[in-house]
Amino acid sequence: MFTAAMSHALTHLNQYAGTGAISGSLNAAPVFDLDSNMTTGPLSDTNGNAANRLRWDVGTLPGIDRALEVNRHVRITGRTLVGADSTQVIAVAEVGPMIALKLNAFGGPAGRKTLKDAHDILYLTTEYIGGSEAAIQAFHTERKAGNRAVPHAISALERYFGNEDAEGPMDCAAFRLNNRHMEREFEEESIRIRPQCVTLAQELLA
Repeated sequence: MFTAAMSHALTHLNQYAGTGAISGSLNAAPVFDLDSNMTTGPLSDTNGNAANRLRWDVGTLPGIDRALEVNRHVRITGRTLVGADSTQVIAVAEVGPMIALKLNAFGGPAGRKTLKDAHDILYLTTEYIGGSEAAIQAFHTERKAGNRAVPHAISALERYFGNEDAEGPMDCAAFRLNNRHMEREFEEESIRIRPQCVTLAQELLA
């Protein structure tokens, strides 16, 4: 049974992962059982091409395979699209693979450079349930594991997060402050956010 939350999560998976490498979007939500097995109904893309499992596209977009493999289980309760109560256990990608994916979404070869992508990189790290140091270490683990998204992620860090006035930190502050990051009223907050981005980039590159 698909919940509205799962449908929403799938939409964001397509957005986060979707830098144009995936053609169309998936029409069914992935569900994981308690043994980490993916149990889905038939999947298809918007062009009508059949796909039996979400792993259909993992070879197309670097790093998706690691996001599927490295996860934690979360129990969610809510209402389905027809109003019935439902509890499901879903697998949520761990922070290391997600940081790599978000850096690709922002500044990879097909990166969109959206303000939200820049902000999500900082948010994923600072708000991680295990703490920011654990999040940074998780990214380093992805480097050692050969995550194919990491080389482009490193390039994005070097190219767009090198200083406080670089595109990454500026875009992060712009998203957080609703594009008012250059106004005097929000100058102090902007100055606080942008160095955080630079420090994070340095620690991810270390």
